[in-house]
Amino acid sequence: EYRHGWQAVSTIIAALLLDQQHLWHSFYQWESQLENELAGYFGVSEALFCTALMRLIQAQQQGAISKRRRLEVEQLESRLEIWARHCPANFNGQLFLLQAEKARLDGQLAGRLFEQALAATGEQPFGFHKALIYERYAEYLSAYDQPSLARFCFNEARWYYEKWGADTKVKQLVQRLALLAK
Repeated sequence: EYRHGWQAVSTIIAALLLDQQHLWHSFYQWESQLENELAGYFGVSEALFCTALMRLIQAQQQGAISKRRRLEVEQLESRLEIWARHCPANFNGQLFLLQAEKARLDGQLAGRLFEQALAATGEQPFGFHKALIYERYAEYLSAYDQPSLARFCFNEARWYYEKWGADTKVKQLVQRLALLAK
């Protein structure tokens, strides 16, 4: 339930990182309210990035994306492009990750975009961006039957999440790594 903007931002980020997909659909409805309440705050861009990524992840699982959802993602991607032009250190990693996931959905090779996303995050103080990129890259590599590289990326993601203090996420990745090792 939407209570206020900051609660919405943290809830959206947590639901993405903890893969709580059963909640994602309800968060799409929060976007406009969040933007009105927190106009100009960095948290809005974080939440919008997360909801765009959620849409792409769900579309990949379904094997297709509706025209409406694709338009929503493209509108958010367009905004990220503008933000990235003005502040590449803050937004290039997110933009490249969205583009990688979009390419993946469209059946295109996305490895180069994941690599660009990692390079763009450099030494960002926000630990979860790099962790999320490594995690999504690992999922991509796993889907393309590259288990050694996928394990490396999952381990990197785990390390960054651990550094960030995301203990529950670290436990999820440890379980994912155990499954990948079999």
